[in-house]
Amino acid sequence: MTPALFFFWAMLPLPTASLPTEALPIEALPTEALPAEAGPTPRADSLLPALFEESADTPEGECAQEAPLEATPKEEKKAQLPLVAWVPLLPLPEAAPSVDMVRFRFKMGDGFFIASADNASELRLRSMAQLRATFAFEGKDAAEFSARGVRILLEGRTLERRLVFVVHTSLGPDEFDGGSGLLDAWVSWKFGRDATLRVGQQRILFDQASGIRRLGVFGITRENFSHEFGLLRDVGLSLFSDDLLGHNEWLAYRIGLYGGQGRNRFSLNRSGFLAMARLTLRPFGFFDDTVDSDLERLDKHRLAVGISAAYDNNISRTGGHLSAHFDNLAFPATMNASYWNVDAMYKWKGLYVAGQYTRRVTSRAFVENDTDRVWGRSGHGYVLKASGMLTRRWELLGRFSQQFGIGQTDPRLLDEPRNELVAGLNHYFIGHALKAQLEYAARFDKNVRTQNWLRLQLQVVF
Repeated sequence: MTPALFFFWAMLPLPTASLPTEALPIEALPTEALPAEAGPTPRADSLLPALFEESADTPEGECAQEAPLEATPKEEKKAQLPLVAWVPLLPLPEAAPSVDMVRFRFKMGDGFFIASADNASELRLRSMAQLRATFAFEGKDAAEFSARGVRILLEGRTLERRLVFVVHTSLGPDEFDGGSGLLDAWVSWKFGRDATLRVGQQRILFDQASGIRRLGVFGITRENFSHEFGLLRDVGLSLFSDDLLGHNEWLAYRIGLYGGQGRNRFSLNRSGFLAMARLTLRPFGFFDDTVDSDLERLDKHRLAVGISAAYDNNISRTGGHLSAHFDNLAFPATMNASYWNVDAMYKWKGLYVAGQYTRRVTSRAFVENDTDRVWGRSGHGYVLKASGMLTRRWELLGRFSQQFGIGQTDPRLLDEPRNELVAGLNHYFIGHALKAQLEYAARFDKNVRTQNWLRLQLQVVF
């Protein structure tokens, strides 16, 4: 039974049974009203996945099979009671002292939840859309009106929330890679405070910039710096903890081993791998460092400092995970890349400051065969960004980044605009769940004509 059908069915009144106006609690209902063949009540979390199956058939023994509750002749005045308020997931045993109920909840920005009463299991469905207008001023003026960042997320937790799965996809063609909009598809198991294992296509979380969730980016676009050096998503496994050693979540780590080709790659390449390690220190305790800005405006210092390193063996991309692929089987030699990174983030009373430096060096300047040459992109760069909450809803922001080539490298890395300046103004109606944004961006270099953009965007998260 789908969630929509279940919700519609559950809100219908009982067709035959009537209950007192002052409804009795579950424990007070007479046991004669319960089916005699009722067996032990299973955990609510064991049934949650079935509610989200595509099939509309209801498996035997679920709610649709339950007999209606009998009326309790306590008062002459009677009223019908919505089924969702009283009917348990399965028939109760006669000796059951209590029963788990399915709870529904919706909060804008967090999505729609269906959960067991003990919160041991839940499913969440969330969606996001970014409606954007872009005006470019590069000799000939141009404009674009589009729906960007259109995403759907399904997340499930069960077995006392230790087992988690996520399916995250994009419907916008701007985020397609390898012919697919699939972003994440992974499952994780929490062994304990110091170790959680995640397997599947996932965010690598190598650096601070790529660790910012898209809904929490304070600008309309990510920095050009991330497009060049970002290690974003790949298929593999990672081991991590946000509370290593258990001291107010001040120390976090993440290590990962991935295929190295990025997300949604379905072609054969020379075998390789991407290995990554990251350590994050939060000396003043845990805070959410996966979003820009300081909407909370807490009178508390929050600081996160991270260092990370990665090694990409037999690369099949010329740069980061947003760069072009090439067929490394077509070249007699291979190329490897090493990454180093350091970053920091600070929040206090509406003030937000963050910075990052990343360096990448390839083992060869290029690989070539009889007809083609593919350059490595050895380089380094940094990004600085800051914002301030002018009021509870208005925010002023700015960002600046630079990139530089190292040694003999891809000439395009030297020719492309390597400096980026962004200034913007945000208005938050309901935090990041509903916000309007205005942004001016310029990319420039002494040898290249300046490129200018003006963008407007409305972000909605359900």
